[in-house]
Amino acid sequence: MDVREGGMMPKKAVLLVFIVLFVSITAVAIIFVNKPKGPEKPEKKVNILEIGRPKIWYCDRVMLIQGKLPPKNVFEKFLEPDVNLSEVGVKVSPVPVEFSCRKDVGVCEKNGRVCFEHAVMGDGWVIEWGMKDCESGVKVEHVCKPVKTCAIYFTGIGCPHCARTDPYLIYRVIPEKPVVVVEYEVYKDSVYNARAMEYYINHFVPQDRKMEHYGIPQLYFGKESIIIGDEPILESTSKMIDQSDNCRIDDVKTFIEASG
Repeated sequence: MDVREGGMMPKKAVLLVFIVLFVSITAVAIIFVNKPKGPEKPEKKVNILEIGRPKIWYCDRVMLIQGKLPPKNVFEKFLEPDVNLSEVGVKVSPVPVEFSCRKDVGVCEKNGRVCFEHAVMGDGWVIEWGMKDCESGVKVEHVCKPVKTCAIYFTGIGCPHCARTDPYLIYRVIPEKPVVVVEYEVYKDSVYNARAMEYYINHFVPQDRKMEHYGIPQLYFGKESIIIGDEPILESTSKMIDQSDNCRIDDVKTFIEASG
């Protein structure tokens, strides 16, 4: 029966149609795959401070980035020891900042918290200052010196090794040393900060050392000055800061230079 009369198409004709369609689709696919590619776009330069939710520590204060970096004049005042920070934002009640604490393994200093006397909030950021012990209310002794060096610190709330290094850095090193420490907490805040760690490993770490840098805690002063693990951080950090005379992390250096 003729198909033009509304009858059934012969099997051979149906098979022929499928073959033609298959050959046509395959040819288009081959052309698409082999189509010459244009020049690859260079990867957009990103400042690591713009990734995730870092905490920027200096002297007796911390800047909590919660979505947007503050303007240059806020950076400038943040790194000036004697400036009145209450003028850079809207006054809010300070909230304790949590760090790693593992009571189950007997490693929990200061109950895993540090408190502050004052706080201000801006568009996507908060600054807290006047560091103090949450339990006793006693102010943490500090000496705010002009910044001499900088470091990126990867840690995790719940990490037992970080429970040793977190309070050491927060209560002992940062208040006394001329250093800016940019902290990324990658356990509790992994949704935001895991990408920062991946970016750091891909862009900052030497190729032959990438695999070992997925562990925490680790402290990065530059490509030739990386400390991994709690014991090395406890033993070497203070000396490394004393021996350093500049910030060797360009992204953080840009932040420091914004202070003039």
